[in-house]
Amino acid sequence: MTHQLGQLEKMRSTQLGKESSLFVRIGNSLIINSSFIYYTMIEKQKLTLSDVERFDYSETASKEALKQLKELIEKED
Repeated sequence: MTHQLGQLEKMRSTQLGKESSLFVRIGNSLIINSSFIYYTMIEKQKLTLSDVERFDYSETASKEALKQLKELIEKED
């Protein structure tokens, strides 16, 4: 079964309610759990997700998408 990210976002908010705010769409191709954001390197277009104990995962994203993510995080703080 394939879905576009927009469809997945709608399903997420319907099924998870308030908890859906933990998940953030980044650019055109990523939806991530914001509680695992560990580090962003805008210039290198790199996002690192980690639980700080067992896993560490890096993904690339556009500079614009990472800038928007940074702004979103700063608003929440």
